[in-house]
Amino acid sequence: DYYTEMWQQRLFRRDKVPTQVGRCHPHFDPQLEKVALDLGMKVKNTELRLRHYGYFEPLRRPKLERAARLLALELRERPGQLYYRIEYGRTLLQLGNKEGHDVLLDSALEVLGASAANTPPTSLVAPLFEYLLSVPESNWPQGWSFVRLKELIEKWTPNSPPLIYLLAGRAFQSGDFTSARLRLEQLVEMGRTGDYDHQTGFNPAILGDETKLNLGAVCIKLADLDRAEALLKSLQEGPLATQAKANLDAIVGIRSEFTTAPAG
Repeated sequence: DYYTEMWQQRLFRRDKVPTQVGRCHPHFDPQLEKVALDLGMKVKNTELRLRHYGYFEPLRRPKLERAARLLALELRERPGQLYYRIEYGRTLLQLGNKEGHDVLLDSALEVLGASAANTPPTSLVAPLFEYLLSVPESNWPQGWSFVRLKELIEKWTPNSPPLIYLLAGRAFQSGDFTSARLRLEQLVEMGRTGDYDHQTGFNPAILGDETKLNLGAVCIKLADLDRAEALLKSLQEGPLATQAKANLDAIVGIRSEFTTAPAG
């Protein structure tokens, strides 16, 4: 019951669509949205849901190895595709191949070159930004900085849960608890409404209990003990109950420390 919901085009008219391209993750070129617009039609969401278990162990590594072979072949046949280069780099890293790091950094340079555009050059900029945030800035390509990356996240991927989560962590580590709280509150709201970017997968825990626990800790730092207590009490029956209780005990200690004794 613990899953990420993603939107993918899986149901389409056979008589009005272009040919799919790509050896791995095939897609329409031109995109179906453009084809529909030209035909006076629309691409709409359905209520259909497909459950995908393709990367559970022990299936994961063989599927990644297959994907890496297909992606390498795709890039050899049709080089210069940013989407597939990012996907290839990510796949190599998941297989433990450090070459993926160089592929992603080269991709980051191309993305930086397109940074003046109002829309991202590929739907995979969010996972690429995730990778940049996961490695030291000293490893970033020339021209990138945290300020520039943050600007592009706000412009291109403002509703990406993993990026919001990583930015919250950075804010917390730097002592900016107010910014960390705002981003964590945003994630809690996204988990409640489902209003977030569904284009890429991520760990669904960051829209649930894990973020509530972190938000509770941030609220303690900001002395908002009532909000922290409400969040932590909601976790008492779940898998994070032990951590929640430890923070609730800390709140009790803080309150007792600052309670003024009655005059004698």
